[in-house]
Amino acid sequence: MRNLRQLSNHFIRFFLLGLALTTFSPQTTWSAPGNQGQDKAVRHHGVNVSFATKAAECGTCHKRQYQEWRYAAGADLDNGGAGSYHAISATENMYQVMLNTVGPDMQNYCRGCHEPGNAWAVVDKIANIPEPREENVEEGVNCMTCHFDGMRIVGKDEVRDPIFCATCHNENTGLVDVYEAWSYDYPGDKTCQQCHMESGNHAFPGFHSASFRQKAVSVSAPVFSPAPSAGVQFDIDFSIINDGTGHSVPEDLFRVFRVKVSVLNSFNEQVYSYEKTFYKRNELFGENPAETEIVRSGEEKRISCSNIALGPGLYTLKIELSQDSNRVNALLNVNLPMNSIYKTFVVE
Repeated sequence: MRNLRQLSNHFIRFFLLGLALTTFSPQTTWSAPGNQGQDKAVRHHGVNVSFATKAAECGTCHKRQYQEWRYAAGADLDNGGAGSYHAISATENMYQVMLNTVGPDMQNYCRGCHEPGNAWAVVDKIANIPEPREENVEEGVNCMTCHFDGMRIVGKDEVRDPIFCATCHNENTGLVDVYEAWSYDYPGDKTCQQCHMESGNHAFPGFHSASFRQKAVSVSAPVFSPAPSAGVQFDIDFSIINDGTGHSVPEDLFRVFRVKVSVLNSFNEQVYSYEKTFYKRNELFGENPAETEIVRSGEEKRISCSNIALGPGLYTLKIELSQDSNRVNALLNVNLPMNSIYKTFVVE
């Protein structure tokens, strides 16, 4: 198995992940059903509401929220208006492909967050996840998941507690632990909702938002030591600072945060390159979690590029930050740009 994992062929890597997740059995999946089975319609402003209620029905009154959830209206998401990632969580291609590689038990577990039922039935929201639902599965995380507990409509004031986000954005397998990362590391005073639902935004911008990615990690001004001189080796040092998120970068087990350094000559030819990657390790992938290297919220990481030697001329230094969406399957992976800086310098 070790030799297989070392092969670069993405088909083998994806098979191994499927095998690992198929044999993996979460010790704890869901809380007690609670109100999940008590699907009794209640009257809400003269309308019968139950777990079978479709989001479009809610949209007749809550128009803005529906447009944001269903079409990501006003958001700069990268899916061409397909909708918020809550709305497409059950139909998104990556989820569907990954789901079909694992066994029935793990499929049911995945469905708990991608096709969730009553989130309010989850007692331990840090460790457990909702039970999957059977109605309107194609709607992913819909209105009923968060705003109906089986007996009454739950208003916005009650879903402002970050612990509610932990219902799906934290669980006991190690696949997702965003809530705990925010709870332990974040030095600021904003909640999940204040960042990802500003002004009640139901598009939930985050990783898939260009503006969110751009402001997540900043780059300090690079320092040249000694000053570049033809034929003399010098270093370039700078820092990356996670000062724009309330959790780690990357926060997802499948993602890779990349720092790429390039030096281009006046002909736009690359004469030097360096890349540093950060990602979470997990036993599910045959990895040692102790080797995890990420940038925690509020953390600064120093990057050093050493022993660079150039001839005389004009050069451009590029520092580019990006994230891979899926390090397991190259066919599903998309590299998304984050922040970048450019600096020209002369070597005499």
